[in-house]
Order: sequence, then C-alpha cells, then structure tokens
Amino acid sequence: MVFVTTADAVQREAAWLNTANDGLPNLLADAGGRWDLVNAYWSRTPNQRGRIVWVNKGHMSIRRFAHVRKLITYHFELECWWPLSSQGGYSEGDQAEFDLALNDLIMRISGFGYTSSTVADKTHGGRFLAAGETQNGGDSIEVSTPPASNTLPVGIGYVATLTYAAEDEFNN
Repeated sequence: MVFVTTADAVQREAAWLNTANDGLPNLLADAGGRWDLVNAYWSRTPNQRGRIVWVNKGHMSIRRFAHVRKLITYHFELECWWPLSSQGGYSEGDQAEFDLALNDLIMRISGFGYTSSTVADKTHGGRFLAAGETQNGGDSIEVSTPPASNTLPVGIGYVATLTYAAEDEFNN
C-alpha cells in the first residue's frame, strides 16, 4: 500500500495537470498548451496578467467502506484566470481562447485525449484511486463562470471555477 497524506493532495493534482506528452492535452504553454501556470498554492504576489490555474482543496470527507478501510474524497476547486490580451479591446477572441483552454483542462481531468486511441486515465497518473468521476463511474466536472459583465469592467478578465472529486484510500 502506498502511503498518502491529505496534506499533499493539491500538490499531487497540480503535478498531474502539469504533466506533458502523455497523450492527453498539454496545459502549459511551454509544452504547447494554453496556460502560463498551473500551481498548487497561491503566490504571495500572483501574476495579474498571466493565464493561471490555481488548484485548491475545497473540502474533503472521510468515509468507511469496509471494516477497517476508509476513503478520502477531495473536492478540488480549480480557479482559472484568463486576462484580456488582445490589442484594441477585441475581447471575443480572448473569450474564445479561454473556452478552448477550459476544454483542454476538462479533457485532461476526464483522462481523455483528442483521439479515440488515447486511453482514459482515471487515476491521474496513479496519484489517486479515481479522479474526475462520480462513485457510479460517470464523469463529474462542474464549471462555473461569472458573467463577463462582472469581471471585464474591473479589469479581471475571464474567470472560471472547475470543481471535481478525487479519492484516496485513507491510511490510518
């Protein structure tokens, strides 16, 4: 049995999201993706102009599923920032790029690539027992985006929150 700890769950998930060239969409710009940074923890002074995904642990629960075995369920919340970058105030192009970047993120969490030959990885590289799916096996990723009319006038750009679960066996 591999020992896991609740303290490193966000680091393990951020490491998975930063993985490149494994048949799933690459997220980081350095590897051909659309995001500048995917990080487990907030920087002291976050880059206000970067295309950033912050991995947060929303809440977690521990439940018994056998005599002495327990499962930890993490509910990850990915906070996504996408600044306006087009010249001349053409925000439609930025919004379309943001939608594509969110799609890449959703596909990576789901474990599916752009071709049918990409094998699904529901364990996020063996970091969890299961991730991005419900207990009965279906994908479950919720995407929440506030109206652009709330974020654009104050200079934030576009934002979204992706919420999904991952499970570990609890080692006590």
